[in-house]
Amino acid sequence: TGQDSDKVVQYSLTEYPTASPVTITGLTNGTGYTFNVWAINAFGLSPASDASNSVSPKAALGFAAMGSTDNGSSTVYAATVDVINIATTGNATSYGSLGTGRRYPAACSSATRGLVAGGNNGSRLSNIQYFTLSTTGGGSTFGNLTATRDELGGLANDTRGLFCGGYGPSSQTNQIQYVTIASTGNASDFGDMTQTERPRACMSSPTRGIIAGMQSVNSIEYVTIATTGNAADFGDQTQTAYYPAGGSNSTRGLIAGGTDPGINVIQYITIASTGNAADFGDLTQARYKMSGQTSSVRCCWMGGATTASVNTIDYATIASLGNAADFGDLTLKRESYGAGTIATAHGGLS
Repeated sequence: TGQDSDKVVQYSLTEYPTASPVTITGLTNGTGYTFNVWAINAFGLSPASDASNSVSPKAALGFAAMGSTDNGSSTVYAATVDVINIATTGNATSYGSLGTGRRYPAACSSATRGLVAGGNNGSRLSNIQYFTLSTTGGGSTFGNLTATRDELGGLANDTRGLFCGGYGPSSQTNQIQYVTIASTGNASDFGDMTQTERPRACMSSPTRGIIAGMQSVNSIEYVTIATTGNAADFGDQTQTAYYPAGGSNSTRGLIAGGTDPGINVIQYITIASTGNAADFGDLTQARYKMSGQTSSVRCCWMGGATTASVNTIDYATIASLGNAADFGDLTLKRESYGAGTIATAHGGLS
């Protein structure tokens, strides 16, 4: 059962759960709930547990940060952040500015803090910025990567953020770096990718990070986020598609679009296993250089480019197969967002 301040509610499940976690749907965002639990077997019900601490569900928010804008020049970089409520549809709203505009950075988040690392604003950058997802406004200094880098990928669980591959001071690199998201400080060495590449479709479950969307190969790799060490081979994408967007819940990862001037293909993998990607469906518009933002239910792909930047937002239900649908529009046309997910309920958190 769950109860708020006014009533006790009995939640009906289609079948009794046999393991944790258990997902309860139909709750109201912002309302406090406590929970009691019974064990059920052939002999009946156990005594009820004590009530849990009160918890309040919140809307899953997705954030689009950075990128170059379509004003006739690819060298103008947006420092602004847009935000959407992933469970609804509608246009994005302005969230604030991080101060340092850049393209080709990596991005990742915990449930409370978003990170943007590296990138390029005329020259490659090494700095990492963070912003608090519950508070509108500017970004703050977090630390630095081990070297200047752009076209890198980002992934995270609720504790640790990883920045993968990319283009270093003079050449591509296979290095993976990590930070502890709740702290500040410089990144440390995690291990190496199997490929020396620029991955643009990274995603995660709470335990495993997926590195995909590379420039010239269709390889998919994985790491265990809580440890350090080198990546291992996961499988292959259905095709090589550079500059796609990734996104995941805790079970399934999606890879969408990519390849100048854009394809509409969406691929999927099961994160806990290994194996090749399979066809999921199509985007509403063929494009590349998007940002993928997810909840436990839905993936949204924001912005990107065809022959020019677009403000399109698509969405799809992760657990099903099928084509994406229109969600709404960004506040401006832009491309080359951070490669990674900044959201309050993405796959590394749920």
